[in-house]
Amino acid sequence: MIKVMVKKIEWSKLEKEFDILSESLYPARREAVERLNNKKAKLSSMATGLLLQELVRAELGAEPKELVIGRGSQGKPYVEGYPKFHFNISHSGDMVVV
Repeated sequence: MIKVMVKKIEWSKLEKEFDILSESLYPARREAVERLNNKKAKLSSMATGLLLQELVRAELGAEPKELVIGRGSQGKPYVEGYPKFHFNISHSGDMVVV
């Protein structure tokens, strides 16, 4: 089964609640956001992580703190512990998709 989630990025909400939302991200995404220097890139990365977490919670029942992303032999991401759950994430402009 294929599911697609698309959301419009709420820039002002991400900026206003940055610290709280950052703490709610799964560890690897939080570290990735912290490494970025550009504010808009940080917010975009945060938005993709939050959307992925929403999908993982809905489909797998996994909580963000438990989420560990691995990489397959070809570099494709997967959720560790769920070998049949494959995903891609992307963002462009005001939109984010998982």
